[in-house]
Amino acid sequence: MLAALIIAGVVLATIIAAVRRLADRGTLPLAVWPLFLAAGLMPAFIAVQVLDPGPPIESATVRKLGDTAALTIPEGHAILVTATLLDLEPDEPNSGKTDYSLNLQGDGWQEAASGIIKRKVDPDGPDVDLDHGQGIRETGKRRSGKWGEDLQDRIELDHVGDVQIEVRNWNGNAAAALNLDVVKAPIPAEIAWGLVAVITLGGLVLEVWKECDQLAADLAFMASYGVFLRDGVTPLDDFQEVGFAVAPAFLFGYLGIYGVSWLAVKYTSSAQAEPEPEPEPEPAPRRRGRKRR
Repeated sequence: MLAALIIAGVVLATIIAAVRRLADRGTLPLAVWPLFLAAGLMPAFIAVQVLDPGPPIESATVRKLGDTAALTIPEGHAILVTATLLDLEPDEPNSGKTDYSLNLQGDGWQEAASGIIKRKVDPDGPDVDLDHGQGIRETGKRRSGKWGEDLQDRIELDHVGDVQIEVRNWNGNAAAALNLDVVKAPIPAEIAWGLVAVITLGGLVLEVWKECDQLAADLAFMASYGVFLRDGVTPLDDFQEVGFAVAPAFLFGYLGIYGVSWLAVKYTSSAQAEPEPEPEPEPAPRRRGRKRR
């Protein structure tokens, strides 16, 4: 719920500010509305994909160094790695972190994936526990990560099919096990960035030719917010990472794209400026000759 409110607040605040600015300057063409709609839907659409990937179609569990598992990864799916937390005392050494590394091997290919599980030790015991039937979409004992925790990673492979997984590194006492769930993957990053480019280009055209000041930056900020949500958010992250994703989107839109659009507007304005006519040369004064007597 908080994640949805954050996304809606960011999108609405950006659109309202842009509309007011353009309306005050008398540069609010109808063509901006489909661009606002497309850019505003990007973070909402991707947030649904990363926060609610649906039930897993296949699962496995690894618990220590050297453990192996076998999964089948269909096209358009990823592996969601979720920690089952150990019941430790707050002063237990290395109780707040577990570093892990997985080797994934298929028919003619091999990839590696690694991550860090971070948790805050709860004196009442662990409350993220997949061993007692809590599924990805269920609540109850299973909670979202607290501030500063990272209890879940998503592994997106370049290959599909049958995968053999082996734990190559396991260091720390934060996790008792890692649950590996095969779930739907979000929209591919290449397609997401392609949509950002198309939306931003549309805003840049209107900014240059219709004097829609800062429009490209506004659109780039909203659209890229969706991409940064895709790269850093998993279901257990909830509102924390949803909020953090605003920062790189802001830098991309209001520093990177704004600078590009400013240069494009300056260049176009100078190219379209008519050269001042050269002044006509003044006629040379006539010399008066002496009259002969």
